[in-house]
Amino acid sequence: MKRPKSPRIPTDTPSTPLATPFAALELKTPPPYSAKPDPPNTSANNTASNTPLEGKKGTVLLRRETAHRHGGTVIAVLDFSPPHNEKQLQLLAADLKKYCATGGTVKNGRIEIQGEMLAPIKSRLLALGYNPRGC
Repeated sequence: MKRPKSPRIPTDTPSTPLATPFAALELKTPPPYSAKPDPPNTSANNTASNTPLEGKKGTVLLRRETAHRHGGTVIAVLDFSPPHNEKQLQLLAADLKKYCATGGTVKNGRIEIQGEMLAPIKSRLLALGYNPRGC
């Protein structure tokens, strides 16, 4: 038993007076862009201890660790001299992770960067003004 043919829909001419489904939309110009500068931050949170250190930043120790990591390697950046606060460590860790295109974390006053990234970490720390030693 053959199935009956369905009627063909013409595609050469539109069946409605609108040529496209977007023709009914009104063209409106977007509002003009006004770039407003950020207001100055005068809160107590904007202190020197939350900003990265400038100039020479002292020495850091680099250590390759594989223990208790199921065969994975991390490069630990530790023994900051002078000591850094948690916010400074978070900023430095974010910069190193972005530079190395890998993951990492800040634990117990030290930065752990995943993978065998010793050379890129050393070069980035030197560029930032640190004196990396170890490994």
